[in-house]
Amino acid sequence: MSGKVPEGHIMPKSSRAVRDLARKRMQLVDMRTANILSIEICMAQQTGCYLTCREIKLLTELDVDSMPCLSARSKQAA
Repeated sequence: MSGKVPEGHIMPKSSRAVRDLARKRMQLVDMRTANILSIEICMAQQTGCYLTCREIKLLTELDVDSMPCLSARSKQAA
């Protein structure tokens, strides 16, 4: 194999849709992880409290609206 470029693989047409769905799912999982980490960091910076991934996933709109630092800012913006 020295000096040779490995051959590529051309996916059969019948399998391309599954491959594309798997790629899209991987992209969405990566985006979800990035968003959760972003929320963790923002909460830690703004409130000094650390929320776990599970706690963030369980937050409701009412929970977010009742957060003191966030509700004070939304009133100031209005």
